[in-house]
Amino acid sequence: MSFDRARFWRRAGRALKASGARCVLDRPFVKAVDLGAGDLDSVREIASRWLRASLPASAQASVRDWPSLLGQLNRGSRFDLAPQAEGPVALDHWANGWLARCGLAELVRGIEFPANLRVSHGAPPPGYAARPYATDRAHSDIWAGEPADIVNVFLYLGGDLAASHLELYDSDQASLESLAAFTGPYESALPLLSGLERVDVEPRPGRLLLFDGACPHRTIREGGGVRVSLDFRLRRVDPYAQIDERWSDDYIPWSKYWQLPADPTTSLEERVAGELGRLGRHGLARALAARRRSLARAGWAGGS
Repeated sequence: MSFDRARFWRRAGRALKASGARCVLDRPFVKAVDLGAGDLDSVREIASRWLRASLPASAQASVRDWPSLLGQLNRGSRFDLAPQAEGPVALDHWANGWLARCGLAELVRGIEFPANLRVSHGAPPPGYAARPYATDRAHSDIWAGEPADIVNVFLYLGGDLAASHLELYDSDQASLESLAAFTGPYESALPLLSGLERVDVEPRPGRLLLFDGACPHRTIREGGGVRVSLDFRLRRVDPYAQIDERWSDDYIPWSKYWQLPADPTTSLEERVAGELGRLGRHGLARALAARRRSLARAGWAGGS
């Protein structure tokens, strides 16, 4: 799995600048961009529809706007999204459009689909902190089994961001390569954080963080209300270049990485057909078979 970590970030920095993106932090392996009001409103509207549909029917009628949605989310200590196709496809459509507008789409080969819409409470759910891969511990996603070439994308949508936010560390390339080689568990990683620099970036709605997959980070919870955020990962290497048992892993299946769509898609059927069609047109029989198997496991049309 060959890729040039530093070169990617130099190119990403130039692309963001050329696109006119409002870059508020430009470090070697971490960037922060403030979305325009239109982009934030668009992604919030998509998130709101999915979050509202996941509430009990008795609570949905009281959700009139973003503040009333947050009020409902703050009523519990845990929140689970209802399975649906509309929300994930709309978020994927937004994410791919944003990547294209910022000049980043041409720098990456794959995207996590579906993206992760998260509601994080001021205190972890019961028993969560004891898990070996609890995100409240400093970690790199690579340590949990993600591909070594990933780029993390994290977007604050709103909520009590002073109480729940991301703590992120940056370093030089040599240290990041050592961090990427670590295999966990999270609790054994504390010595690796010595000498790393904590990134000072204020959490605020519409602030999007791009950071290298090797950069350690963790969830900070200080009581208070919920935080709503969106995150997904990008691949710098063809997601079909390495098809093995990790594609069907129960915890982190590499099959969750798809190619960036050649054309905008607005339904799950279009997204699946586009992916399968491109693999078929390029004669990638092994990749096509692997994708069909992953679709069948997920219960999505197109699998066999």
